[in-house]
Amino acid sequence: MDLDTVRFPDDEDHLILNDYPRLFDRLLQTLMGREDSASRRLAAVLGNRRKWADQKQTGGVLNRNDLLEIGGEQALKWVLDAIDLSIT
Repeated sequence: MDLDTVRFPDDEDHLILNDYPRLFDRLLQTLMGREDSASRRLAAVLGNRRKWADQKQTGGVLNRNDLLEIGGEQALKWVLDAIDLSIT
């Protein structure tokens, strides 16, 4: 799929991610040292998405509700914090 022509969802439930592979790598590195179940579940999902990300992929999208289901408020916070770090 050519992401140059794809339009991401435009609503509050979706997080549009820039620098997708690097963001996932940073999140996975943070989560790998944690033992709690929310961290392990989120790492499994993000690891799978990272595995299938194309080398040239720069953007992506995550659903807030999916993150809440995977690991609760903490999982959503980790992702939001990582996104904020990638902006600065």
